[in-house]
Amino acid sequence: MGSFRTFIIFCLVGSNALFAAPNAQMYFFLSQGKIHEALNLYEAQFTHDKKHDPEFIEDLSMHLLQQGVKSDDPEIQLLALYGASFGSTQNAMTLCDLAMRSGNPMTQLATIQLLGHLQDDRCEELLVRAFSSQFLPIRFEAGQQLAIRKAKQATGLFQSLMHHLPDEFHVFFPDLFALIGTQDALSHLKKMLSHRVKQVQLASILAVANHRRDDFLPQVRSHLTHKDPAEQEAASYAVGMLQDLTSLKTLEQLKESASLNVRIAALSSMIKLGDHSVIQEVKSLGLTKDPFVIAALKDVPTANDTLALLLHDPDRGTRCNAALALLPHRDPRAIPTLLEILIHDASDIGLYPIRSLGGTMMSWKVIPSKGAYDTINKTNVSAITTSIREYILTECAQFSEPSFLRIARAIFDKRQNDLVPTTVHLLETIGSQATLQLLNQYAEKAGTPLVRDYCRLALYRSGEKQDDILELWVKEKTKAPLISFRPLLSWSEKTSENSQYTLTPEEESRLYIETLMSIANKHSDKGINTLIRILKEGNSKNSYAIAGLLLYAIQ
Repeated sequence: MGSFRTFIIFCLVGSNALFAAPNAQMYFFLSQGKIHEALNLYEAQFTHDKKHDPEFIEDLSMHLLQQGVKSDDPEIQLLALYGASFGSTQNAMTLCDLAMRSGNPMTQLATIQLLGHLQDDRCEELLVRAFSSQFLPIRFEAGQQLAIRKAKQATGLFQSLMHHLPDEFHVFFPDLFALIGTQDALSHLKKMLSHRVKQVQLASILAVANHRRDDFLPQVRSHLTHKDPAEQEAASYAVGMLQDLTSLKTLEQLKESASLNVRIAALSSMIKLGDHSVIQEVKSLGLTKDPFVIAALKDVPTANDTLALLLHDPDRGTRCNAALALLPHRDPRAIPTLLEILIHDASDIGLYPIRSLGGTMMSWKVIPSKGAYDTINKTNVSAITTSIREYILTECAQFSEPSFLRIARAIFDKRQNDLVPTTVHLLETIGSQATLQLLNQYAEKAGTPLVRDYCRLALYRSGEKQDDILELWVKEKTKAPLISFRPLLSWSEKTSENSQYTLTPEEESRLYIETLMSIANKHSDKGINTLIRILKEGNSKNSYAIAGLLLYAIQ
């Protein structure tokens, strides 16, 4: 940005500079916010010189993005941050520094999530600043990123925050301390294993188990003999995860517990520890159709046939949980039920994660109408359902190629627009002759415009001759509506089956952005010209995302 400042001074100080140097005029217009005028001069200069000026394009793009981040409009702030994600780490850090000063929680959340993808020493400084946000969810979001980075300040920050929160909120800290993994952090985790709030104890046991902290086994074993079923469940799960063979005798006793959750946790851990004599017992319990038992069968060898029987149950929840348990095993018998989840009809079903009392098992509750449920209960079931469906679809790509092509055809034919982008990307990744034939078929199919356009884009990216069609489509979409984003999922809404945290455009917006990204990826003069034209003629709010693509195009 040094040349930008130099030219501004030159323009403002030199009385005749505005008329003497075209570059000075461009920067003068830029300083006045007259983007169109600056671009008109730039295009004239390009016509004369036949080459682009990366320095000016970078200054122009950063000027727009900085304006966007400083805007009072939250939509513009998000668009500017999205544009920042395309540029270099240095430019992105500059913009994150500005964005973190916003008082809007969604902007703060998006900034933290962008920082999570950057590798720069300054990220920790910005995350520490975010940890002082007035919004508690933002502080936890920043805290998780600090824990992942094992920041030196993190333990002290978490300890300070705990002192200002009711004990019930301490349930969020054990996993953070375990993530840091330093001696100081682990000493706090050890204390939380005997916390006065039961839920905090449970969270601590699970953190020890999931982070494989076998140095805490003595404390975990003590919970096996407590009377509380939730503690017994969590501790049973933990000793299995930590491969504690000395706890086998205790697990044999707990598998006779009156609590079904304790029995399942104990039996599952016995199998993990090598005792396969109890496998039949677990499979028999699966026929009770308890959703947590069904979920546990996912990790039980030879349980596929039991789960396959449950796929024919009249209860949709039972069928869905059985299909999801079969999914990691790539068992094609699950496909019809998986299609029930992937293909949405008028029933608009949703999936919501339900955890057992001890927190060791998760099943899925089927919501008959997720839109209405969200409205009434103020939940985010729709966003969670979209995320889990994308996860399912990605896992389905591991089936045999004919099976996955069957699923892809169903998504295209049933116009499941929210899954079209992921489906097309998966087909591109497979890259076989059969997938190319499928893309070519639907690239010409009438009546499904989104599918057709995505398939054409995929063929363009794969090297097929679609340049003219793509250029025509971009020209038609120059004045595309405002780019819109899906709702953001916070870290506390993440399950093991979904991981969508970043700003993700909705389907039409995503197609528009991906098309422009494909053009920018060519790093060609023609592509840069296209982006500049859209910057001049398109929706003014979209210009912030386009500016980010220009930064990428000149790299």
